[in-house]
Amino acid sequence: MMRLRRSGWFGRCLLGGLICVGTLSVALPVRAQQFIPVPTARVGPLANLGLGLAAGWLDYMQLLNDRDGGIQGVKLVWEECEFEYKPDRAIECYERFKSKAAAGVGLPFVNLFNTPASYALADRVVQDKVPMLNIGVGRADAADGRVFPWVFPLISSYYSGNNALVQFIAQREGGIDKLKGKKIAFVYHDTAFGKEELPIMELQAKRYGLEVIKVPVAPPGTEQQSQWLLIRQQQPDWVMLKTLGVMSVAALKMAGRVGFPIDRIVGGWWSGTTDDVVAAGEAAKGYIGASLFGDGQNFPVIQEISGATTEGARRAMRRISRWSARRITTWVSVRPS
Repeated sequence: MMRLRRSGWFGRCLLGGLICVGTLSVALPVRAQQFIPVPTARVGPLANLGLGLAAGWLDYMQLLNDRDGGIQGVKLVWEECEFEYKPDRAIECYERFKSKAAAGVGLPFVNLFNTPASYALADRVVQDKVPMLNIGVGRADAADGRVFPWVFPLISSYYSGNNALVQFIAQREGGIDKLKGKKIAFVYHDTAFGKEELPIMELQAKRYGLEVIKVPVAPPGTEQQSQWLLIRQQQPDWVMLKTLGVMSVAALKMAGRVGFPIDRIVGGWWSGTTDDVVAAGEAAKGYIGASLFGDGQNFPVIQEISGATTEGARRAMRRISRWSARRITTWVSVRPS
């Protein structure tokens, strides 16, 4: 649904965007090590998302250290802080990372992979002049650097993603003019993450003559019977999901129970992860989800981490063992080439 063209230096920075943007955004003194703050959300109903994001980030930084000696000879060191997808805990983690910076190790950026937390920190990063990276998350209006000079949206925004889904629906209906009079039920995570797209949905409803049925779901969202009974009663032409984790799984299963056709449901890039559709089983067959990136292990960087040697697997298993002690259950699959 979204294509990016990358080559040369830009391509390498896009692949390692966490590091490139952070190190280029501020002037850093020459040092033997660079501290990288790693806020994680590996606990709770969104652990299926947080585990993979954290593991990939850490494995990539370890690869840079092992293969390249860091970045331009500077080794990366990091510290994790678990915030459990809670904005107040994210603020605590940020303040802890700031104390590291105050001790002279430097704070090149903060990256949360989390919309509610990015809202909570928006004013603080401006005051502290710390770049905040929003990689496919966060507030779309932060793209205006005149208003948000220290917030850096990367790859895309939720506004662009929402518009792409509406355009896709228009294609399925036979053209943009065919949207007039159509009903779309917008099922959304009742936090800043889900509410972020309400303004763009309302704008498109007005522009194209759509009727939008707003269906909020309180997190974690495992119970959605009342929401889907409403959808069955309203009989929309399409359902659009702006959900996360177990909420996405529950939505797909409830759609089947009330008889809503699965091929008339579309979802944003956090609403159709591999883990979610696998967990939904047969209920997910035919579901259409957007994606920011390719899935699977058939990428050179993934093969370098987990295929060339078994060290990547050993690191992954050590992390899983540590987090298992905190009662997290996950599936790990490392396939050496």
